[in-house]
Amino acid sequence: MNIRVMKFGGTSLRSEATRKYVYRHITDALSTQKVIVVVSAMGRYPDPYATDTLLSMGSNHLSKEERARLVSIGEQLSAIHICAELLDMGIRAFSLDFCDGGIHTDDNYDYAKVIKLDNKEIKMKLREYDVIVVGGFIATSFAHKVTTLGRGGSDYSAVLFAHMLGLDEVDIYT
Repeated sequence: MNIRVMKFGGTSLRSEATRKYVYRHITDALSTQKVIVVVSAMGRYPDPYATDTLLSMGSNHLSKEERARLVSIGEQLSAIHICAELLDMGIRAFSLDFCDGGIHTDDNYDYAKVIKLDNKEIKMKLREYDVIVVGGFIATSFAHKVTTLGRGGSDYSAVLFAHMLGLDEVDIYT
């Protein structure tokens, strides 16, 4: 099975106009392969779902665990939204929950260290769908808690997904 990992940054996803370019890249790739789309949170501060905007909604009194859950919302929302638009285009897409993404980390909530990669769920979904959309930056600890991979974590996630599937390349769009 030919697979391509494509990562799209927040500015690529911020508006309907910019997402048209994203979808063109995805549909071009679909002519010869299945695609894993790794997405960042949509936009930049002060866009409503950007990571820094979400952080500004919190408090310095939140625990690191609570902050990780708060900032992960942007990538989760982005993955579901992008998947929905792909489905509306007639593309067989699925939004993979980050809990099923197979990136397992230690309990450090904001710059978690990757401990184990598990490609079982993503491989299963690739048999059924042409595009898998997953939020980057987010992982889970072995205690099933949300962890984040720090700044640049979506790019890192894309590389991890490629590694999980034995791929040598990742396309990163900013």
